[in-house]
Amino acid sequence: MSFQLRRFKAASTIHSEKCGGNDAELHIGIKKNDIDLPDDQMPASNHSGPASKWGIVAELPNAKGGDGKARLNDLSNQPVTFVGYFRVWDEGHAVGQTHPSNPHHVFEIHPAWAFSGDGVDFSRVDLVDSMPNYRGFGFGKFGPLLKSLAKSRWPLAYTDDDFLHVGLPFKQSNFYQLPIRVTFIKNVSGGHEAIVDVFSSTNFNNQIYSGLSNARLGSAILV
Repeated sequence: MSFQLRRFKAASTIHSEKCGGNDAELHIGIKKNDIDLPDDQMPASNHSGPASKWGIVAELPNAKGGDGKARLNDLSNQPVTFVGYFRVWDEGHAVGQTHPSNPHHVFEIHPAWAFSGDGVDFSRVDLVDSMPNYRGFGFGKFGPLLKSLAKSRWPLAYTDDDFLHVGLPFKQSNFYQLPIRVTFIKNVSGGHEAIVDVFSSTNFNNQIYSGLSNARLGSAILV
């Protein structure tokens, strides 16, 4: 999916590749007023607090691979179109300190594997890949998530005549590494669809979901 912007501010450094927030990505901040959408599609995500502190973020994955950071510099203060995965999630960036490359936000283009602008056309789908040195979260993280799903505590969403309203738990981890067993992979337009069984234990002895596709897993991207 693509998203048009009037201007952006990329971080000066790329995250290192470790656990926690060091995820090998490059953060790119976009102020709310620089989102190039028709008036009837704004705001991109509603909020409370000063509008100058809010916006969205695009994130280039494994950003040390390729010349994405340099090509972004070529588009400084210019319009750009990002292509990537749209994600609505509250990982704690709705409050606290902000930076030009990381405004308050709950909407992300993450991963953003391509972008284009005047004289620039960058596309590196291959960078959307697992990182050998990055460890996922254990049962202490995904256990409460699975319990909340079973009790229908979230996801919660409804629509009215104008907007999609999404209920977001405050400050949740932006991904969960679940124990899964891939049972089937098929080619689909633009990629692959994986069918998986999901387990609640890392030794795969307690299956809780069967036959889920990556489409039904929501924001999960299986690589």
